[in-house]
Amino acid sequence: MDARAAAEGAYPPLFDDLDGNVLYTEHHTYGDVDEAFAGAARVVRHRLRQERVQNSPLEPRGGLASFDPVTGRLGYDVASQSPNSHRAFLAEVLGLDAELIRVRLPPNMGGSFGIKGGVYRDDVAVCWASMHLGRPVRWLEDRREHLTAAGQARGEEIEVEVALGADGELRALRAGLVTDQGAYPVPPVASAVFVAIVRCLLPNCYRVPAYEFTGRLVLTNRVPYVAYRGPWEMATFAAERTMDLIARELGEEPVDYRLRHLAAVDGPEPRMVTGARLTDVPELGSTLRLGRHKTALETFREQQAQAQAQARAQGRFLGLGMTTLLEPAPVPGACTRRWARTWDRNRSGWCSRRTADWRSGPVRFRTARATSPLCRRSRPAPSA
Repeated sequence: MDARAAAEGAYPPLFDDLDGNVLYTEHHTYGDVDEAFAGAARVVRHRLRQERVQNSPLEPRGGLASFDPVTGRLGYDVASQSPNSHRAFLAEVLGLDAELIRVRLPPNMGGSFGIKGGVYRDDVAVCWASMHLGRPVRWLEDRREHLTAAGQARGEEIEVEVALGADGELRALRAGLVTDQGAYPVPPVASAVFVAIVRCLLPNCYRVPAYEFTGRLVLTNRVPYVAYRGPWEMATFAAERTMDLIARELGEEPVDYRLRHLAAVDGPEPRMVTGARLTDVPELGSTLRLGRHKTALETFREQQAQAQAQARAQGRFLGLGMTTLLEPAPVPGACTRRWARTWDRNRSGWCSRRTADWRSGPVRFRTARATSPLCRRSRPAPSA
């Protein structure tokens, strides 16, 4: 099934209890988009489509479940990026107290690229079998099974149009995204979160006065949509391709067009048009300026023109591209505010924390790992 065709009603509903194959739709507008387009000196439009790709870690998935019928405890050894999610989800589905489940990770993950971040039906089946057989049950996925049924990433299509002023200034951005969900989601994260992340991050680090986004999550008969090295790749791909096309339309150097549209971060609390904070990006554009300087861009372009002609005559493509990327750490609350129950979000910066009252009674305190100097400085000094 083609996701866009499914979104337009070209196929009957994949499931009998649904009216169609559009599982989720969101529409957001920031600023006066219609006015910006009505007064635009020119409009640039394009469509981007990327096919699905396969996460292929060194080792496929697998798990070993061991249930003790005397104590009622379940042990599950699994290569997982999210053991807490496995524990919580298995407790809910299997009807066990979370305190009776212990999820253990191997010393070596065997790679993941994102595909081992979810809880799959295979995990539930292995644990259920151990509970009902009263003995350990092991499941190891082979490479053929992994490529056939584990999950795939990407599979998105986006239409973008940009309103420009007389001087080429970016006045407004409008985008429509279609994401191929596949037939089933992979908990604990609702797939709609991935649509929301693209919506939030699509303006990237650029100054966008007005923005309109429509996103649709579509059911197809394919394997589930999974994360692959971060689910916001489409946002960066679309934003950067759009900046290149605008620069080409204006006859301007693409790097310079980017630099003159960088968002200001010198205010008390700078934000993207979508509300995501830019407070942890104090030197926005410094890397791009450095790259421009080190490349000696004007000279390089002149030399590149001759080299490109020679390469094309040999059937090769040669070029130079510079792009920008804003990677959320963690995912901004502005992206996922509606999905607090399905995404372990926090909006308090690097040294973030959260308390949760579990059904089993104890209150647990969960905190991010010390990945920044701010967190490291908060640690007590080691004793002599």
